[in-house]
Amino acid sequence: MDSRVYKIKEELKLLKNKFPNVTELWEVYINKKTELFEQSLTECENLIYKLNNEKVHDLSEKLILLMYLLNNTT
Repeated sequence: MDSRVYKIKEELKLLKNKFPNVTELWEVYINKKTELFEQSLTECENLIYKLNNEKVHDLSEKLILLMYLLNNTT
């Protein structure tokens, strides 16, 4: 995936002179999505660490869904 993102960014740079507005928009969008993905990976790594090193219980699917919905509505 990293090589794909790199390739897209390089292609956008090549088109920047001809289409500055569209390419800038896509660059900002891709950078933001990449940043959010990196944050998600960090959160997952933290969860993995906790699951491996602490006494925690698994959550039910319904509870996970409820927490997800609450998080996205606040």
